[in-house]
Amino acid sequence: MMHRLQPKHHFNGRQRQSGVVLIVALVMLVVIGLASVSIMRNAISTDIISDNTRRQTQALQGAQAGLRFCELQVTSTDDQVAVAPEAAAASIKDEDWQTFSNWQATGKRRDVTAGFLQDAASKGAPLHVPQCMAQLRTVGGTAGTVVVITARGFSDNYTEDEDHRTKAGAVVWLQSIVQLASASGSTL
Repeated sequence: MMHRLQPKHHFNGRQRQSGVVLIVALVMLVVIGLASVSIMRNAISTDIISDNTRRQTQALQGAQAGLRFCELQVTSTDDQVAVAPEAAAASIKDEDWQTFSNWQATGKRRDVTAGFLQDAASKGAPLHVPQCMAQLRTVGGTAGTVVVITARGFSDNYTEDEDHRTKAGAVVWLQSIVQLASASGSTL
């Protein structure tokens, strides 16, 4: 007669799988956690990018307001921007706007007035007001008939170092050329 060998311990199917389920559950938790961290990092990166874009746009709008302000001042008859004379050598290197110290001296640059900024934007004056500078320029052999206007606008987080160089934030520089009218009223 043959006897069947019976195992001393009886395990049903549930007892064998309970360890596997625990391991699978832990692996799934780790995967979900890593996916959550990745999504959060992506969201933070998107926030940083959109904030930088907002600050760049803010500086651009400030520079545009500076250009419009100086253009209006150059073409109006009252309270004009001081227009620097043309550089003696008439080379681009001699432009006043390229000399950084000129932007620190209030005689050469002009700060956009709060009244003009209030009209241009409904939010109020920015922390750093836009600046502009104007200089006569020879074009086509007719000295002093055009004015090169350079403006710069700043973001609200703009800071500078002790040499007045940009340390943080955004600065946008823009230029325009205004052709002046002659005494007879026609453009030169």
